[in-house]
Amino acid sequence: IDPVLAVPGVRDALANASAPVIAVSPIVAGDAIKGPTAKLFREMGTEPSVQAVAARYKDIVDLMIIDEQDAPAAAEVEALGLSVATAQTVMRTLEDKTMLAEIALKGPVPAS
Repeated sequence: IDPVLAVPGVRDALANASAPVIAVSPIVAGDAIKGPTAKLFREMGTEPSVQAVAARYKDIVDLMIIDEQDAPAAAEVEALGLSVATAQTVMRTLEDKTMLAEIALKGPVPAS
């Protein structure tokens, strides 16, 4: 996503969006679900984790959906100012896909 965010105006548009910005962590249990994300984090000198993803995008994301395996890290993500939801992000069944979509559509829970 970094190349897209590097396009002038995109990051600011997301940061100032009137609608919630929701991200699904591409890292599960310290590894990428797919693609080079974990490798890229390591090349930048950062251990791949949901906390690292949240820290990198905390200025533009309102809700970070993390995998159930990473639920123990939820408090650290929340400490960065993000709402957190857990789900089965490695979608193997239609039920997994439906549940993830429902969580994303629900959006962040307003702070009380």
